[in-house]
Amino acid sequence: MAFKDLMSKAKEVTGAATEAASNLVDEFNEALPTIRALGFTVKDLRVGMGLVPEIGAKLIASADTIDVKKIGPSDYLMGDGARSRPPQWK
Repeated sequence: MAFKDLMSKAKEVTGAATEAASNLVDEFNEALPTIRALGFTVKDLRVGMGLVPEIGAKLIASADTIDVKKIGPSDYLMGDGARSRPPQWK
């Protein structure tokens, strides 16, 4: 009986980890247009499965690939939470 309980718990943990990894990949995919608009290229994407799923990517930045139409001019949050606009867009 103890072995069956252990297997049942293992299946629950596996299901939860798989769902968490899937959600993490979905969030990363949603962020890709913004990442690209900011001038980053994604290289070497890694997804790790375990009790704590992880995702890692090497981002290569280039000022030539920034898409200003997608990122500005709009309000954005400063580090202190205040809304501001870059000086050149005022």
